[in-house]
Amino acid sequence: MVSVNWTDYARRMRPARDDRTSAFAPASEVAMGTHGKPTPDPSQGKPPPGNSDGQVPPTPPPTGTRRK
Repeated sequence: MVSVNWTDYARRMRPARDDRTSAFAPASEVAMGTHGKPTPDPSQGKPPPGNSDGQVPPTPPPTGTRRK
């Protein structure tokens, strides 16, 4: 059986305190509280009217015709 010091293992796997940014995104995108809707891309065309926020409409109520 192998004895593992989990505290030491976790300490080595944790990034340094000053390295809190992701390797794939700049620090400005990693910060908390910076959520926002991206600007629309003109090459993608216009969003559909009445659904410009990308909201999914609720499912319609059941009709009661489904059989088990």
